[in-house]
This record gives sequence, structure tokens and C-alpha cells, in this order.
Amino acid sequence: MSLQVIEDCISSFLHSDKAEVLAIRGHWGVGKTFFWNKFLLERSKVPSAISSDKYAYVSLFGLNNLEALKFAIFENTVSNSLIGKETSLETFSKNVDGISGSLSRKALNAVFSLKPLKGFSAAMESVAWLSVRKTLICVDDLERKGSNLSLKDTLGLISYLKENRGCKFVLLLNDNEEGLDEYSRYREKVVDIELTFAPSAEECASIAISPTTLGLKILKEFSILAGVSNIRTIPYLRSGLCLIVSDYANRPFIPPIRQHSLLDGSFLRSLPACLLFRSRRSGSGLLHLRNLPDRKVSATV
Repeated sequence: MSLQVIEDCISSFLHSDKAEVLAIRGHWGVGKTFFWNKFLLERSKVPSAISSDKYAYVSLFGLNNLEALKFAIFENTVSNSLIGKETSLETFSKNVDGISGSLSRKALNAVFSLKPLKGFSAAMESVAWLSVRKTLICVDDLERKGSNLSLKDTLGLISYLKENRGCKFVLLLNDNEEGLDEYSRYREKVVDIELTFAPSAEECASIAISPTTLGLKILKEFSILAGVSNIRTIPYLRSGLCLIVSDYANRPFIPPIRQHSLLDGSFLRSLPACLLFRSRRSGSGLLHLRNLPDRKVSATV
């Protein structure tokens, strides 16, 4: 499935008023979350491109029960104008204010009259849950959920919000991962659209690299040439190039050179070869550069 087809399907899904569940699946590292966040941010800037007024991103990583999932949806909900920004105490306060505005004075007094902290907290969570309506919700890391959270129950909750609260869902999940048996068993009852995200090297480079400098243009050319279809790899390649450029510039035996000469195309095009290796066992492959020192470098590409 080409990237253009996927983008067209998602655009149609976002624009539609119909409450649906869209699943995007693919291998680990191909860039599902990166692509979704980038594409959603772009669409949020287009008037009327997203039918829902509110958006929430929730990762199931470490969540151990439905109550935690319910509250995570509430506390991570933001207006469409804040898509792409981190949730904060300010956005949480706006959600609480929204609850206050939708409840009667009598109902609010009943909540705040609960003296024990546990009772007050439970009441607030129940009220918060009632406010989740007509929201676009992205649920990520389905295969990394906590051990006590059933995927069957999670899908049941998603189905309930779709059918009764008018919510739209985007599910992001990795193929060939353990813990997705229940998803395979119940997806036909819950999921309306399922897309397979498997970008080519050209598509992967287009998603991850904005060629605003000569160095980035060369990095994009190299990632396509090397057949990189794992978006997680590209930042390591960029870091590797930066380290090489920085090391070259700081060598004491190299005469002083002007900054722009480091970015000369012929020089930079010779660097990517340093990032490739041949494996005696598997033939050839790409060095993922995961063991590079995590430090800032002065050079950029």
C-alpha cells in the first residue's frame, strides 16, 4: 500500500463525521507514530480537515487497568489548535473547567462534598470519564500494555466510545509482536479500516527528512540509496554524519578550513560510506549506530 493511498485514506477518515476505528499496523521502527503525528499536525492546520474538535494521544505502555486508560484519555485531551504540543497542567485545567461548565451547581457540590481523598478522586474520575465525547483518540503501543490490562476489554471500551460517545479512534500497533492475539480475534467487530504501513526507502526519506540544507539533501540521497525503510535509523545516520564532520573539523593536523567547505557536496558524499558495513553472516546491512556517544556536536548536516 503506497504512502499516497494511506494519506488519502487517513484524510478521508479525519474529515468524515462518522465515528469509526482506523488501525495502522506495520513492523517495528517503520515510523507509524512519527508519520501519524506529522500528518495529523499538517492536517490540523487545514480548516475543516478534522471533524473532531478535540484530540487525545494515549500510549498503553504500562497501563494496567481500564480506569487508568479512561483517565489517561481525559488528561491527554486537547483542542485541535493544540495538536503537536505537549499536554500540561494548563491543558488539564481546561479539561477540568470544561467539566465544571457542563455540570450543574448541585452536581459539583455533591462531588466536592466528598471528604476522603479516595472518594473525591473516584468521583472526579467518574465525572471526567463522562466528559469524553466526540473526540479523536489515538491509542498507541497496544502490544506493550500492562500485564493486567486485557486487550479484549480495551477493544470493548473503544467500541463503546465509538458507538455511544461518537469518538473516532486511530490504533497504532506493531506486526509480529506478542500479545496481539485478542486483537486478531476481535478486530472485525471493532475495527472499520485497517491500513498496512510499509513505506519504501523513498517514502521513508520523504517522511523523516526535510532537505533544507545541502547536508540533509545528501543524507536523504544516501538513505534512499542504502534502502533505509526504518525511520528510527535515520536520526542515527544523521548523528553519525555530524560526529564525523565535527571530528574532521577538530583534527589538529588539518589546516584551518572555512565552515562552508565542510558542507561541500563532494566531501559530504564521501562520508556515508563510513556508516555502512558488511556482515559475514547475513551478507550486508546498515549500521544502526545505536552505540554512538550521546553528546552534542558542533557540526550540523
